[in-house]
Amino acid sequence: MSILTMTDTLNAKVHTAETSLSSRLTYALKRLQISQSELARKVGVKPQVIQYLCTSNANKSKFAYEIAAALEVNAEWLVTGKGPMLFALPAEHPKVPLLLWHQVGNWLNKNKTFTVNADNFVNISSIAPPNSYALKVNDTSMIPRFEINTILVIDPSSEARPGDFVIAEIPHQDQPVVRQLLHKNGKFYLVPSNSAIYKEIELTDEVRFLGTVRQTYYEFTR
Repeated sequence: MSILTMTDTLNAKVHTAETSLSSRLTYALKRLQISQSELARKVGVKPQVIQYLCTSNANKSKFAYEIAAALEVNAEWLVTGKGPMLFALPAEHPKVPLLLWHQVGNWLNKNKTFTVNADNFVNISSIAPPNSYALKVNDTSMIPRFEINTILVIDPSSEARPGDFVIAEIPHQDQPVVRQLLHKNGKFYLVPSNSAIYKEIELTDEVRFLGTVRQTYYEFTR
């Protein structure tokens, strides 16, 4: 379905209550670039039904609401000519950049030579603080808590508390890690879920926190 321009929206106002349902339907089909046969298939009626409605100067149809739903137009506009042809588009989901693990430092340090491709952004379920970013889990250190390909949405401004899952930069490691921050025996540790393979890391002044995990979702791949 094509996106209407402002001119299209203004032109739609011409097709008001003074015109027939037939003329409004014909106008909608033309502007949305949908054929009569395609609409018939969407509604589940014979093509002759739509053809008749477009040419008979009809003012009503028992299929009007099904047609409006198929065209994604305002049913009141189609039936009576009142109101806008199209409803307002929903607000766009907030997005954050999906970074590679070794890119986090460049992102947080606002490296002017570092840019994120427009294709490398992911939708998130709620507004995130400035400088938030996403990472895709690429190892087994947090299985079963985070499977490989889980998307982590990170808030770099949030203060980490015991129990939180954090992104941390560890000395002598090529890239940051995700671990759970836990307090045990008077000390803080970065703890993997997969303790059979990965070791917990005692928190020291050399460890740099890069943010706290605030949202997650899983991306299925083939």
